[in-house]
Amino acid sequence: MKLRAYLISRFSSFIHGSCALLRVEMGRDEIVLAAALRGLLQQVDAVPGHVAELGVGSGTNSLVLSTLITDVFCWDNTQYVGFDTFHGYPSDVLSRNPGFGMGAFQGDEFSLNFVQSRIDASGLTSACVLVKGDLRETVPALLEDPPKNLLSSPDGLMFRLLYIDCNDMESAVTGLTTFAAILSPGALIAIDERRLGGETAA
Repeated sequence: MKLRAYLISRFSSFIHGSCALLRVEMGRDEIVLAAALRGLLQQVDAVPGHVAELGVGSGTNSLVLSTLITDVFCWDNTQYVGFDTFHGYPSDVLSRNPGFGMGAFQGDEFSLNFVQSRIDASGLTSACVLVKGDLRETVPALLEDPPKNLLSSPDGLMFRLLYIDCNDMESAVTGLTTFAAILSPGALIAIDERRLGGETAA
């Protein structure tokens, strides 16, 4: 999808629910991104389940989505669940995708400790669940062994939004295949592929 265009079209509606986001430090690009994410969540406001993201990076989306869930939409029994290696792409993914760059997403600002510290400092610990590891392994494991701090519901494990930003086609296919069984009726799948990656092909 053309995320930039989507952000601009949704920005005005975001303003009315943006006050709670002041606890998250954001520049202009992050504010525009937050507008788009709010637009996505608005579309699944009446759909039950959690929100998942494949590819966390430095945790900006984690902060924004968790804040929207908690402070703007005020959804009960809903959490953000973010999947990432937190130390860059696996070697075989890099070999298939030379355009990613050898050192991509390997700095301290992409580590699990750093992202978790941002979440904790924003008071969003209970709203956010981070899962570390190769997405091709950790995402399928969600069905059999969900994280202990992931809230359960009477209807079982369900998700209202799957946000794919992992760049790798194989990881995206794994995510789509796994989540097909646990997406609520009316759930939304969003693909963030602005510059590189194979999520759209998946």
